[in-house]
Amino acid sequence: MRIVFSGVRIGLREARRITAVAKRLSRALHTRGNIEVVFLDGRAMRILKSRLLPKEKGPANVIAAPEPPDFPHPESPVPFLGTLYLNRDLTAGEPEEEARLVLHGFLHLAGYDHKKKRDILRMKKTEETLWRRISSLVWI
Repeated sequence: MRIVFSGVRIGLREARRITAVAKRLSRALHTRGNIEVVFLDGRAMRILKSRLLPKEKGPANVIAAPEPPDFPHPESPVPFLGTLYLNRDLTAGEPEEEARLVLHGFLHLAGYDHKKKRDILRMKKTEETLWRRISSLVWI
């Protein structure tokens, strides 16, 4: 798994922590693929949210944009799962909050959703289970 970071700059320790979390999630969910993690300031996140999720209310702390499965990527034999957009103004480099948002967004990239009640329950249960597996990585 390869993770590309872009947007607002982050420190090396933070990048390593997010990479470790994403890799552990990938193994736990049996997903294979690369992701991009983009840190945006609050203004850029509001603009993105208004374009991608116009009906959603309130500030967005994470937006997951899964890659369509049939989208060609001839440059890599490894599939591209999608992009996670994190609101830097809301996470402010807080390790636990960032890890939880990466977890939530990664589940969306892996096909989880929370539109229906049973999907909400399934996703919440999976988040709780996976949090126990990754929470130790928060402080690396």
